[in-house]
Formats: sequence, structure tokens, C-alpha cells
Amino acid sequence: MGRAGRTPARPILSHSSTAAYRKKKACTAMKQQSFPWVSFYILMGMGGMALFLALPRPLQPAYFIISLALLGVLVGAGLFLSRNAGLNPLFLMRDPPGSRLQKLIRVFGRATLVGIGLGTFILAAIYFLPPYLLPEIQLRFSAEANIALWKRAVIAFDSAVLEEYVFRLFLFSFLIWLAGKIRLTQKPPSPKILWGINALIAIGFGLAHLPQWYTITPLTPPVILTVVFLNSIGGLAFGFLYFENGLEAAMLAHFWADIVLHVIGPGYLHA
Repeated sequence: MGRAGRTPARPILSHSSTAAYRKKKACTAMKQQSFPWVSFYILMGMGGMALFLALPRPLQPAYFIISLALLGVLVGAGLFLSRNAGLNPLFLMRDPPGSRLQKLIRVFGRATLVGIGLGTFILAAIYFLPPYLLPEIQLRFSAEANIALWKRAVIAFDSAVLEEYVFRLFLFSFLIWLAGKIRLTQKPPSPKILWGINALIAIGFGLAHLPQWYTITPLTPPVILTVVFLNSIGGLAFGFLYFENGLEAAMLAHFWADIVLHVIGPGYLHA
């Protein structure tokens, strides 16, 4: 065939252009895989404050330092596992700074509504529970009315931070990462896997609240079922917010749910 009939050759990238493209691609991959130190420092700042408020007084410096070190391991592992499992654990890690404000208002507004709604639902369930059925449940919340409001608000804060670090940032991320290893894939987890693990973590979240009741009342089957069921509902909601909107949303919803339940609620139940 003559020259006119030949297929035009594709333009060939120069050596410098190819090198620049490869360098840009490598930098992008490195940025995606690099450890999020800024997020780590922010979470450790909040976690350190929550630990300081949660630990018994008088505060033992050595105990605080050891607890802070363990928290650092947990937070670091949670961030590492979540990113390797295809999750972006923090809302601040998901979008460029210029597009965050509007989404931030929407996400935090949703988390606040979920937390207040969840706390109101659980409080109503406890309030309308027949007294002869589970008096221990109502008595436990009524007894909190004798604790100062500011102390209950502090407990709501440190519980929201530390419990979400353990159950969502670490355990949830670990199980998602483990599921990916079992399936031998690095693809983001499917909705079925997300909700299955969310349900499992929610039940564990409910069971973890049982020791708080052991010192108050015998753990009869009705008490165990009620405590685990009501807390598992919260665990499901917080887990959904975690993988949908980030850890900040889960912590905010948890905080507002505890404010309704443990700051506002005891006054109504006591009355």
C-alpha cells in the first residue's frame, strides 16, 4: 500500500513525558498509601483528652502514659487497616479542602439528627417499659439523676470518642481488612459484607455494655437481652455512619445519643 493508505502512527511520548507521567502516577500511589499522620495526631489529641477525663482520680501519671501509648497503637492500627481495607475512616480524608464545608454541614447535621433520634427512641422504650417487667433498667437510669450534669456530659464525650475508636475505627476496620484477605481481593467491600460486619460489631458493642450493669443488678436473661438489644441498635447506626460518612459522624451521633440518654433522660425517668 502507498503512504496515503497507511494508518497514521500514534504519537509517541517523548522520554521526558513518559518519565513525568510515571513519576506523577508513583507520587499519587504513594500519597494514597502513605500513613495519614495528620489524622493520627488529631485523633490522638481527642483521644488523649477523653482518656484524661475518663481515668479515675487521683490520676496516676504512669497509668495515663501507658494508656495513651496503647491508644496510640490502637488508633495507628485502625488508620492503617481501614485504608488498606478500602475505607476512608475520616471524613476529612475523603474530599479536597475546597469542597468540604458544604458536605461537612450536611454530614454533621445528619449525625446530630441520628444521635438525638436514637437517644429519644431508646429513652422512650425505657420510659414506657412496664415497671414490673424490668425495674432494674429504669432504676439504673433514674440513679444517674444524682450525678452532676457536667459529669454526665463529660462521660458522654469520652464514651463517644473512646468507644468509637475501639469498635468502629479498630474492630470494624480490622474485620473489613480480614474479609478482604480471606477473599484475596483489594476491592472495596460489598454492601453485604459491610452490613454483616456492622451487625457483628453492633452485637459486640451491646455485649460490652453488660459489665456496667453487673455491679448494679443481677444479669438475668431479660436484662441481658434488653441491654444488648438497645445498645446494638446504636451500634448499627454508628457503624453505618462510620462507613458512610466517617468516624467523626459516628462519634458525633454517639455523643448526642448519650446526651439524650444520660444527661437529659435521667431527669424524666427520675420524675
